[in-house]
Amino acid sequence: MGWDGIKDGQLIQRVNHDAFDVVITNDKRWKHQQNADAWSFGVIALSTNSWPRIQTSAEHGDLIRRLNDAIQSVAAGAIIDFEIGGDKA
Repeated sequence: MGWDGIKDGQLIQRVNHDAFDVVITNDKRWKHQQNADAWSFGVIALSTNSWPRIQTSAEHGDLIRRLNDAIQSVAAGAIIDFEIGGDKA
């Protein structure tokens, strides 16, 4: 989408404007972004961006099911902390 390098504030505005339902990120700062109540989307904050850890969890665990469940359940303005390689979302 050509959004590389966009700062969080601008990214939030674009996501709101373009009517996304969910943002998946490993950026822990989203919890501290201003005015989450005004977000029209939910956020799933991954515990890691380690591709080997994500891949192992997807191949040998229930990552895909848990991530799908999180996507389906996250509400606008809410943040779900999502553990990769753990047993819970």
